[in-house]
Amino acid sequence: MKYINNKLKHYPDRLADYLKDVPPQPVTAQIQIIDKCCFGCFYCDKEIGKWDRIEADEKLISRLKELGVRSVILTGGEPLMHKNFDSMMLEFSKHFKVGLVTTLYRYSEVLETVPTWVKVSLDSVNPAEYGAIKGINPKMLATVLENMKRLYDNKDPEMVLGAQMVITDHNQTLETIEETLETVKDSCDYLQLRPIESLEDYEYSDDVHELLRHVEDKYEKIVISDKFYVKQKHSKCYAKWMQLLIGTDSNVKICCNRVHETVASLYDPNLLQIIHDMKLDMKKCYTPCVMSVYNQYISESISGPHQEFV
Repeated sequence: MKYINNKLKHYPDRLADYLKDVPPQPVTAQIQIIDKCCFGCFYCDKEIGKWDRIEADEKLISRLKELGVRSVILTGGEPLMHKNFDSMMLEFSKHFKVGLVTTLYRYSEVLETVPTWVKVSLDSVNPAEYGAIKGINPKMLATVLENMKRLYDNKDPEMVLGAQMVITDHNQTLETIEETLETVKDSCDYLQLRPIESLEDYEYSDDVHELLRHVEDKYEKIVISDKFYVKQKHSKCYAKWMQLLIGTDSNVKICCNRVHETVASLYDPNLLQIIHDMKLDMKKCYTPCVMSVYNQYISESISGPHQEFV
């Protein structure tokens, strides 16, 4: 097992609570601040086309702090379509570290100094492939690339700007990956390759896995998502408490792969206990998923009959 970025190691107290059967506090809140999106990525199953949105008001921020949340990730839809995006970023950053997942279809100067990181959903720098994957006019690609370069040149040195490619049938070739890296290498800190997570189990061939190993070894700026390394299906979701997914309706969803299933209101006083006691039908879950690496790590941390042996 290759743990590239196991953030859970920074929260031993929360893992200890879980292992003691105490409802632990979440680390991150992923907030879908708006349901509207101007893109139509074929692998996305979010509810889009509406104008529902959430605001960074005192009630929301107080509740997240009460729950022990340390960071927020703003997603959508497309977060930049929120009419109060700039003020939301500034308000959240007063209380939490802030990450952003975006298409970067437009530019905002607040991105240069406020977020801890920004990840741009790119997928390809070939206009035809970009249009096919993103479900948008291929001409939009030029605008996105210009915005990436502008942000990279003007951002705070401590802010990390990444681009990501979801590996699909459209772009899983060495030529496409190398072309993408060559195009964005001076416009981002890294290029992450990640698997499809939101459709039925998507199988990658041995050739694709070999390709991923090849480009990771060859190019310093290429990062392979941990999720490519996870094959094991688990009987339960051990890590379901780590990240809250909050919809525009202020309800907590199961996770970003099961966005249509509500757990409880964010403001339910028993929220953490509800999440802790929740029994998930794992047949509805995909492998890999957003919690795959953490599920593997936690399952290996659970004491067993042979824990005294090395």
